[in-house]
Amino acid sequence: MGINKSLKQNPVPVMWGDEEAAVVRGLLPSDIADIVRLAGHRIHDILATLDELDIVKAGGTVEEAADRLIDELPKAISRISMSVPELVALIIAYAADEADPSTIDYIRDTWPVSVQADALASIARETFVDDEGFRRFVGNVVAVLQSGHALVSTAQPRRRTVRAPESSAAG
Repeated sequence: MGINKSLKQNPVPVMWGDEEAAVVRGLLPSDIADIVRLAGHRIHDILATLDELDIVKAGGTVEEAADRLIDELPKAISRISMSVPELVALIIAYAADEADPSTIDYIRDTWPVSVQADALASIARETFVDDEGFRRFVGNVVAVLQSGHALVSTAQPRRRTVRAPESSAAG
């Protein structure tokens, strides 16, 4: 069987009350690549914050874990809140085919959280076939970001050496 070239993306309206706020579609691999390129540092910050919040790794009693969560949650929410709004607006703008900075700012600054959540849910449903596909995608993004961060953080600048003058065998 060959490639089915008649497949079309399904545009989905996102409603704000009785009004259509946008029409979104599933993200293409090129959209995802652009989003990761533009917001990779934000994605990394969010994932790093969530990883630091992993209270199960630290061990101890349930009460100690609850105390750690209560102590760390405000700081984690503060860190995440600096990255999430821009990332969410960027994803919605790409899915609506309007990824210019003014549209991203408009979505981030004026859309209610519930409308943004509805838009993200529609985008996810149109982008991924099922929950397992989404989990695999997130796992792959996390692995790529972690390996990229490891490469960048451990890379040492190379020393430049001065070339010695060439000599000839004849002297």
